[in-house]
Amino acid sequence: MRTLVLALVLSFGLPSCTSLTVEDDRPVRVSLVAMPEEAAVGEEIEFRASAEGTSLVRIEFFFGDGDSTTVSTFGSQEANATESHAYEEPGTFTASAVAVESLRGSARSEVTVTVVEN
Repeated sequence: MRTLVLALVLSFGLPSCTSLTVEDDRPVRVSLVAMPEEAAVGEEIEFRASAEGTSLVRIEFFFGDGDSTTVSTFGSQEANATESHAYEEPGTFTASAVAVESLRGSARSEVTVTVVEN
């Protein structure tokens, strides 16, 4: 926990000080779920990420086939994001979600999906 001291200048020019306690010791966490975990080529898989931290900046999705996307979280403490992705080739892919936080770095969660021929 950190205490910030703010100096404010009131409209009539006299300074005023106050303190503000900011909870910045929340660890960055993210979880990722894929539904379904097995799909046919061209069929969409829905990826759901849930993240928490002190000041989340974004959630990055990496689908394991070279494609990725980013969802902005605008400094929130909790965020949920859903992205859909269709694979063009059969195989087993490791998809991941990375929650990026402005104070504590990032956290990653992975899920394995299987894509089969039609």
